[in-house]
Amino acid sequence: MQAQHPTAASVEVELDPATRKLAELVQSLSDQDLDAPTPCEGIAVAALVAHIDDLALAFAAAARKQPTGSGTPLEEIVLQDGWRDRVPERLSDLARAWRDPAAWEGTTSVGGVEMQARDAAAAAVDEVLIHGWDLATAVQQPFDADGPATATLVAFAYGWVGPFTESAPDGIPGLFRAAVQVPADAPLLHRLLGATGRVPAAVS
Repeated sequence: MQAQHPTAASVEVELDPATRKLAELVQSLSDQDLDAPTPCEGIAVAALVAHIDDLALAFAAAARKQPTGSGTPLEEIVLQDGWRDRVPERLSDLARAWRDPAAWEGTTSVGGVEMQARDAAAAAVDEVLIHGWDLATAVQQPFDADGPATATLVAFAYGWVGPFTESAPDGIPGLFRAAVQVPADAPLLHRLLGATGRVPAAVS
């Protein structure tokens, strides 16, 4: 019998718990919610949902090594009709794309930036989690990250974000705002939020 050789890459995390949670939040929005402010300064819910629509497409394409281009700044994105169905579908496709072990191999490109595929996956997880929290906070819904599957995703994202906070505590334009200090023994979600410039105390 021939020995079984492991693949060159493996799926480190499943994105489904986070993408599913975010999709449910998007589907729960009313038209009145679209004008509500979010924790992203100057960005209303409509623009945030448009950004989520865009990033889901971009990071799924990155998993397939088929980059979609340089992306559109959050402030310039307009929410297109059909978003209630399209955004959940794209989030589901995002999770599906990263289930392929080949997605984790080599390098890829997101928004015109080339990076290791694993870093792109971590960035995707961070985007889904953080903007899930942003959206939940904007519409005053709880954002539960206590389940073991979601906690694994938080740890994966924080492992990528943490070094940026240490090397650039004042933030990185277009990526992270200045970090907010939180206690070292705070829940990991709170530390992730602080690392990306959010105020964890807003978590309900």
